Amino acid sequence: MALSIPTTKIPLPYRIIFFIIDIAGPLIGITLNIFNPVSTLEQYTAHPQDPPNLETLVAIDCSSGFFATLAFLNIFFLLYRPNDILVWRALTGSVILQDLFMIGGFARELNLRGGEWRGQDYGNVLGYSAIVAVRALFVLGVGIGERRGGSKKEL
Repeated sequence: MALSIPTTKIPLPYRIIFFIIDIAGPLIGITLNIFNPVSTLEQYTAHPQDPPNLETLVAIDCSSGFFATLAFLNIFFLLYRPNDILVWRALTGSVILQDLFMIGGFARELNLRGGEWRGQDYGNVLGYSAIVAVRALFVLGVGIGERRGGSKKEL
């Protein structure tokens, strides 16, 4: 049975944005997590413990695994599925979930801290909200001239 795969040229602005936030960003995050975990924690909370607790280091290592997975998937799809809009939408839509959890984590920390917002907190909430908005625009097809039908693949 042949399956028609919708293809489209992903616009350059989306490619650049996704390269920065989904490849370069995670690689920088991994580097910071490994070599300077306190600087990572300062991005999330006003008063990180130095040195970090063991469970905090484990959580940071786990987030490095997520960062590595995100970077790998984006590199793979950038190279091997550069015009497969369904794959790009699925990947982008799934990362929206992670972004929403990040915003929820920032909100919980701010609530527990009592609402004393730092510049970093505004940056986190506004930055992740902007990233979610860009991802949502992409998933919804804004700015993408799609063509239906593309190559036929056998299932």
